Amino acid sequence: MGFTVKHHHHRLRREVLNPYFSKANVLRLEDRIKQCVNRLCERLDEYRVSQKPVNLTVAYLALSTDVITAYSFRKSLDMLEKPFSSQWKDTITLLMQNTSFINQFSWLPRLVNTLPAFLLNRLPGLPGLSAFNDLKKV
Repeated sequence: MGFTVKHHHHRLRREVLNPYFSKANVLRLEDRIKQCVNRLCERLDEYRVSQKPVNLTVAYLALSTDVITAYSFRKSLDMLEKPFSSQWKDTITLLMQNTSFINQFSWLPRLVNTLPAFLLNRLPGLPGLSAFNDLKKV
């Protein structure tokens, strides 16, 4: 929906998503959110005990990614179980910074989809694009 230009198209797309965000559906998600928040607290406690620094932006991104993917795809990416890494954050940031470019060259994402994984990390200016491709595989 971030790529929609005209209000009419935005409204059509939003109407399709509205049932997913009804009060009843969001309340059904409450237990999953609590599980993820508890797991985040456990992970942060591990960092506290080990006295290692933690990037909270990356930790909260792991939390939100797990909640969103569990709700959207009925299967979580389990980012809270993996070592916190800024690769996913950097990939999302890079893609969002280039949405105007991607809009102008709409064939580009299809081209990137055809590339093998070992080439994705070698594209100049696009480190970590394989993290986004890995999400699609799941």
